[in-house]
Amino acid sequence: KFAKEGGSTEIATLPGIYDVSLSNSNGKSNIVQFTITDTSIPSITVLSPKGGEAWQIGQVYEIRWSASNMPTDSDVLIALLREDGSIVTSIASWPASAGSYSWEISADLSPLIIPGEYRIGIYCPKDNSSGYICSDASDAPFSIGTAAGL
Repeated sequence: KFAKEGGSTEIATLPGIYDVSLSNSNGKSNIVQFTITDTSIPSITVLSPKGGEAWQIGQVYEIRWSASNMPTDSDVLIALLREDGSIVTSIASWPASAGSYSWEISADLSPLIIPGEYRIGIYCPKDNSSGYICSDASDAPFSIGTAAGL
């Protein structure tokens, strides 16, 4: 709602960047730019691992995330990523609202997971027309190795 002399006006707006011209009683005006965002768009943020951690094959680690505006009862896809962003393996499909998943880095995965640098990727539910509607990955790489190799 915008107030003006003698009342107020409601303006329906879409997300975007807008310019508003403001003027005072002396006739001086300024143009102010502001952004309107759509807060109903789903989003996800990987909280852990952030990067720099040293994980070992055979151990259990907690993968954590923060999700907002997800469709009710939706799952996220949790994946192990190479440095270039390609998926090594899908870890789990898990309720978005859970916010965490305990992952055992099984020795059975050793043909896929060689000691090295990785990231965790988390993908929001698919939209039928455009693929995943949101995603995030660890901020920096973390290492996975054997107890002797770390």
